[in-house]
Amino acid sequence: MHPSDPFPSLSATGAFVAPVGEDHTFASGISWSAVFGGAIVIASMSFILLALGTGLGLSSMTPWSAPRDTTKVIGMATVAWLVIMQMISGGLGGYLAGRIRNRWLGIHTDETYFRDTLHGFLAWGLALCGTIAFLAAASSVMAGGAAASTPDSRQEVSTNAYFVDVMLRPTTPITTPASPEVRGELERILTRTLLMAGFARDDMTAAGRIISQQTGIAQAAAEQRAVDVAGMAAKAAEDAKDAVGHSLLWVFVGLLVGAFSASFAATLGGRTRDQVQRA
Repeated sequence: MHPSDPFPSLSATGAFVAPVGEDHTFASGISWSAVFGGAIVIASMSFILLALGTGLGLSSMTPWSAPRDTTKVIGMATVAWLVIMQMISGGLGGYLAGRIRNRWLGIHTDETYFRDTLHGFLAWGLALCGTIAFLAAASSVMAGGAAASTPDSRQEVSTNAYFVDVMLRPTTPITTPASPEVRGELERILTRTLLMAGFARDDMTAAGRIISQQTGIAQAAAEQRAVDVAGMAAKAAEDAKDAVGHSLLWVFVGLLVGAFSASFAATLGGRTRDQVQRA
């Protein structure tokens, strides 16, 4: 190669050979334009593949959709699609980040691979941060719109409202439902019971009294109903926590695959970039 040729070449062993007079050892190791380009591709492809998976019914994250108890397991189709989605989007974006980055001259091959890997990882991280920021902003807007459409805050339904309904479910038809004050007191008792993982004696007596007055059943039966419903609420909360935990575990696996795919594909793109010779 001519000494004035600014384009590098590869030796017979594949090692990088810098042209004479060119040395980019101390030049910037990051091409931010390539990183941003790769991040845009990753975010866009993730959205496209997510839409495709949702349309095909492969990305349903609801663990209660099946008739059997599946709160601890996400469908294998969902897991597989999550991994495939991250692999494809991360691979394409990472390859682009490595393929269009600046050419570095006069640096060791290992350093080149490190920088290419960094480009892919940065592109993946930037896409992830951008997606999280977008979803957070969208959620805030949606929450604000929902709050504006419900001017009366008393219309809000709490997470324990159903279990309060079960406690106050009458055995015979009644004409006067429980007042909001009565429901609020019973709900506060139930919330404290769930936090304390068990009824305090005074709370059980108070809950039994309220249920007995509202339903007409005996005090002992009312207290037993309160205990049974509190157990149902505790089990539902535990199942929901397990479902969220297992879902986040598989999300972690998918994101890890995406980070690896982007980083590895960037080294392939960078290698191809360095092998391009001037015509």
